[in-house]
Amino acid sequence: MRRALLRLGLVAVGLTAGAAVLEVGLRATGGGVRAQVGLFEVAEGRVRLRPCAEDRVRGPDGRVTAVVTDPEGLRTIHPCERGGAGVLVLGDSQVFGLGVEAKEAFPAWLGAVNAGVPDYGIADSLAAGDTWMTHSTHPDVSTVLVVLNQANDWEDGMLPAGERNEVHRGYLFRAGRLGAAGRSFWSSPLADSALAYRLWARLNPVPRDPPGEWLTAPATQAAASMAFASAVRSFAAEHTELRVVPVWLPADLATSEARAGESVLARGADLASLRPWADTTLRDQVAAALGDLPLVDLTDSLRDPANFLPHDFHLSEQGHAAVGARLREVLGG
Repeated sequence: MRRALLRLGLVAVGLTAGAAVLEVGLRATGGGVRAQVGLFEVAEGRVRLRPCAEDRVRGPDGRVTAVVTDPEGLRTIHPCERGGAGVLVLGDSQVFGLGVEAKEAFPAWLGAVNAGVPDYGIADSLAAGDTWMTHSTHPDVSTVLVVLNQANDWEDGMLPAGERNEVHRGYLFRAGRLGAAGRSFWSSPLADSALAYRLWARLNPVPRDPPGEWLTAPATQAAASMAFASAVRSFAAEHTELRVVPVWLPADLATSEARAGESVLARGADLASLRPWADTTLRDQVAAALGDLPLVDLTDSLRDPANFLPHDFHLSEQGHAAVGARLREVLGG
């Protein structure tokens, strides 16, 4: 009996030592870096990024990029240092620059304040813009770019991020998807372990939703398009001291047939009949509803498939550069 217990003890010690070695190795090689930004918090009733915080994120191509925020919780190049001036860019992870460094994201190309936050919808972005204009210490902002992301905004609608998601240990999760086991994991110290996280992620892959109606039936989205445009117009009316510029950022599969064939957004959709690279329904709905606010269309600037990351729909470094160049033309700089 004593011999059996001794063997069990040795096995346990070996397993513990092995797990410790794996943990150290993963941390040393960056293998424990998550594919999500882990800086979220709920403050004053809304989801935002923590101020003066730092993190690293692993992209779909394996590249690890740094994420640091300024005193207002916005992405910046240097930790806790305010970045940009003159122009404020509102939007989601495309503006934020998920998958690239802060200096490579197009707000940096414009010398602008990067107010992009992953998973923000139009309502979140405009609310953040209102808050920023009211409380920020940047009195020199005269132009606000409001980026409408075809790939996400019609999925999110006008529902705030806090109602679509829940925050655990700084990470965002779609409401109702974690389940009891997931909540237990993310509420425990195991969630801080690189090894435990890798095992959990492998056993709990993120489910892929079927193609949304923004892709399969864009003509049915007129009400949502009208709501987005109305919200942008209201923001402009409330901030008459600003130049408000709505910007159309197309989904990758809407930029070219070649890119559509590679896009993860297709999710098995019948691209041959949908032909998203030739469909301008959503853009036209928004442009018409904006009235006298002209919509800047980035589609022609993003025709090259390499403007998006491989195996992802976010802009690549090349894509950010292309958007930056186009928006500089629009802003006259």
